[in-house]
Amino acid sequence: MTTPQIVKYIKQQAKQQANPKKAGELRRFFTEPIKTYGLTVPQGRQLGEAVFKLAKEQGQAINLKQAIAVTEKLFAGQIMEEVYAGFQILDKFKPEIYHAKMFGVYTGWMRHVSNWAHNDLLTAHFIGGVIGNNPALVKKILPWVKSKNRWLRRAAATSLINPAKRGSFLAEVLFIAKALRFDRDDLVCKGVGWLLREAAKQHQRQVVNFLLEYKQDFARITLNYAWEKLPENLKNKLKA
Repeated sequence: MTTPQIVKYIKQQAKQQANPKKAGELRRFFTEPIKTYGLTVPQGRQLGEAVFKLAKEQGQAINLKQAIAVTEKLFAGQIMEEVYAGFQILDKFKPEIYHAKMFGVYTGWMRHVSNWAHNDLLTAHFIGGVIGNNPALVKKILPWVKSKNRWLRRAAATSLINPAKRGSFLAEVLFIAKALRFDRDDLVCKGVGWLLREAAKQHQRQVVNFLLEYKQDFARITLNYAWEKLPENLKNKLKA
């Protein structure tokens, strides 16, 4: 199958399964406008699974270059389920998708981000995966904390969610949190709180000490996310 054929197949299948009532319900989870057919995330991913299998059965298996092109095309359209489908196809190419050469591809796609769901899929899974395998690249996302683009500021935090969960990049985590502590964009605040919560799983003492020092600077929603999983005694200490 050619790239246009793959894209066309996904679009046709998504439209056939459209659920207008569900689409209205999904829009309530976003403060920004979104384009959606009203499918669930698993249904969106299944669109990618189906076309990947179909191409293979036809003896025209999708390769990585084609998967990148398909995902780029669908991401540019910004329709929720189509984006999930594209990334599901791309996800078939592990570990190549975490190679350093993919960093520029993924960061280039940040221009297509228009909602938190697509931001987090791109950053936490794909950009974060590349950084986890290529630690020197972490310095590339640090300037995002100064961006006027809310998605880049959120991405500075969410790109390190999975590495932080494993105990990596503590210095960078605290740098990002400190740099964004006065930010009052709700989605950025939640991203920073999420990052601190994950980092605390391996570095509880350091994160708690950081929060004790800077808690007066953060929005309440950031703190609520950050201390959500902490033991009650530490949570109460931070709330005092």
